[in-house]
Amino acid sequence: MTDTTTPQPTPDEQPQPEKPRVQMPTVIENHIKVGDGRAWSILVTLLLVAGVTVLAYQLSLSGLADLAASAITFFVFTLVKSMFSAGILRMPEAEAGEDDFAFTKSALRKISDEFKLAIAKSSLLRLVLISAAITALFLLARMAAGALIGLMTSMWIAIGFGLILGALIVAQDQILAWARKAWVKKQNRTA
Repeated sequence: MTDTTTPQPTPDEQPQPEKPRVQMPTVIENHIKVGDGRAWSILVTLLLVAGVTVLAYQLSLSGLADLAASAITFFVFTLVKSMFSAGILRMPEAEAGEDDFAFTKSALRKISDEFKLAIAKSSLLRLVLISAAITALFLLARMAAGALIGLMTSMWIAIGFGLILGALIVAQDQILAWARKAWVKKQNRTA
């Protein structure tokens, strides 16, 4: 008679429970550096502004031109306010030495400072009037944005508008410097 039972393993041959494997996390680092990162910032700004403009154009095609004009205007107002808060845009500084616009620069800075102080000390009625004036300015800008959206006849023109607006945002400091130099040269030729 043959034994058909399977032999039982001895205690030292017992299968050990499998130890959980510890998997080390995989860390992938990808560093792309182009100069000081300004190139990426410029590219992303241009693409985002062009994208917002195309989105507004597409909304206007769907019968939502009023919404598109409001969105673009709000975008520009918020962007300009944020740029002032971040210090990208700033009131002109008075430069040492001879400056043809020293008085104008100091006047603009004084007006800005007085406006901030007036808002901080304002009564509720004055705040309501200031808010109404800012709302009127917003509505005028919205009307202009609606007119510009009406000029967009294709997506390519919308992309072009967006890239031009993005370029103005990206290169505003160079544009202002160029305008100052051109103004000074014009003044020197007429003097």
